[in-house]
This record gives sequence, C-alpha cells and structure tokens, in this order.
Amino acid sequence: MYFPYAFSCYGESMFSSVTLSAVLLTGVFSPELDKFQKITDMITEKYIYTSHLTAPRTLALPASLLSETPRGLQQTLIQNSNNWEEVKKHHRNQVTQDPSSVDSALKSVVDWLGDNHSVYFSAIEAKAIKQTYGDLPCLNYALQATPTRATGLVKYEISAEDPRVGIILIEDFAGFDRSAGVKEALDALTAKGAKAFVIDLRGNPGGLAVEMMRAAGFFQSGFLWRMRLKGSFPIPLPALGNRSYGQVPLALVIDRHVNSAAEGFSGGLQRVGRARVFGETSAGNVEAIYPYCFNDGSMLFLASGQLAPFSGKTWEGVGVVPDEPGTTLRDAVKWAAGQIKP
Repeated sequence: MYFPYAFSCYGESMFSSVTLSAVLLTGVFSPELDKFQKITDMITEKYIYTSHLTAPRTLALPASLLSETPRGLQQTLIQNSNNWEEVKKHHRNQVTQDPSSVDSALKSVVDWLGDNHSVYFSAIEAKAIKQTYGDLPCLNYALQATPTRATGLVKYEISAEDPRVGIILIEDFAGFDRSAGVKEALDALTAKGAKAFVIDLRGNPGGLAVEMMRAAGFFQSGFLWRMRLKGSFPIPLPALGNRSYGQVPLALVIDRHVNSAAEGFSGGLQRVGRARVFGETSAGNVEAIYPYCFNDGSMLFLASGQLAPFSGKTWEGVGVVPDEPGTTLRDAVKWAAGQIKP
C-alpha cells in the first residue's frame, strides 16, 4: 500500500446537502448521523474504484424484509450486495436507530469496499496509532498487511560471493529516515571497496512516497512516476536527490510480498533502465491511500489513486515483472559483479 505525504482534514462544521436530505426524511438529527453521511459522501466522491459504487442493482431489499430478517442475516445480505446505495441505507438506518453504533457502521461500510487497503479508525483507535507512530498515523495499517516482517531498518554488508558488491536490505519505506539509511549504507559499503550494489527489497510492504523518491534519487534523476487520482490530472513525481550513485551497477531483488512504494522504487528504476530486477513478480498493490482526519479524532484511509510509471500502465493488479524471473539474491550479486568495469 502507498501512502502520500499530505493529509486532508474535514472539520465537523461541513454539512452536505445529502446530509440535510437525510435529516429531513428521517426527522432525526445527530452528530453521529451527520458524520456517517459525510464519510459515505466522501467515499462516493473520492474512492478510486468508481465501478464498484455503480454496480447493477442486484440486491434491493424491501424494508419489510429487513425488519423481519434476523440481524445476522441482514448483515450477511448487505455485505454480499453489490449495491452501494443499499449498503449506505442499511447502515444509515442503523446509526439513526442507535447513534452509538456509528463507528461499527462505518467500519462495515469501509470493509464492504473490499480493497483490503481502505480502513476506518475510531477516535480511540486513531489515538493509539498516533501515540505509537507519531507523525505516521497510517503506519500501523501498513505494517498489518505484512505481519511477519521484522523491525524496519536499512541493513547492509559486503557480499560473501564477491567483495566488490555491496548488499543493502530495505525492509520498508515507512520511516522518514529510510533514505538516510540508504545513503549511510552506500557510503559505508563504498568505503569498504564496493563498486556495485544489490538492493534486497523482498518482503518490503512499502510506505511513504517521499522516501521512495529520495532513495531513488541516489541512482537516477527526473520524473519516474505519476500519481493517478480520481477526478484530476495525473501528478508527476520525480526522483529527489543529486544522483550521487548514478553510475554504479545496480541490481534489485523483489518477491511477491513487495508492495506499494517498494514496487514504485523497483519499477521506476527498472522502467528507465537504471536497475536490473531479479526474483519474483511483485504484489501489484500500488493503491494510494489518502488519510482524512476528523475533529472527533477518528480517521478514514481511503484508496483514492494509483501509482504508475511516468509513462505506461500502472503496476496495480499486475506487479513489477523481473528482468530475470525465478532468480535469487546470489544471481543478482553475480550479475552486478559482472557489470564492474576493470
């Protein structure tokens, strides 16, 4: 999953026309109902998979059925519906009847989207995330996508197969210091005699766009990516840096657990011919998750865009395909050593 470095906040004073209509129709107003309506309006407006919200109306349940159907069956029917309007109506009624259920209703609505990346956090959950991760409130969700991963660090060593090749392991792009760690690794390995590098990205769940851009900037300059956003022109994203290691041989190793910004890093450098990619096809999960913050402390992370190369199709659903499929880290080291000029 890919997290942009900008946050959008919606204040509690916003009151949509749809919300007003809901209040007039029900004769009931509550801050919880207002909040529910605002978030579902936001999903309708900003969710990238528009077709999912405009699917054929194959399940429109009459009110009499809903009132006579056990709650568990109601939930099953609604969650398996492909009718966005019915899903909203069902959960809006739930909040109208019991305002305290707004968090569970919103969780159900966002879960219904089914993209495995969009997520709603109640105020209590969001507070816990902020206390743990500080300025990275979305990090907790990113790490849950790969629960077996180790602590995110940049590690490095001289290859045992060839002392002229340095190996750098980037476990995620989630921290604002990842690019600094890559720079430290490059400088330290160069001081030890490395003349080519292999970056091991296997298992990397991704993280922050800015760290992807900074890390790539050590090896390449120019616009490597674009961000495709719903309802707007694509936004070009450049590699950030002075290309201080722009001439050294570079190999990247990926696997099917590589996601988001790690896919962008490897795919962007591969696309312009700056790096040779080894291993397995990556996850094909480059959705841009935008965080929306509310005054009551709750948060919504919504899939609102996709990362793609500066020219060409997005990696979403496809993944980065290695230049050398079915290969290993050792193969990457051998290739890198073979590129070193006498």
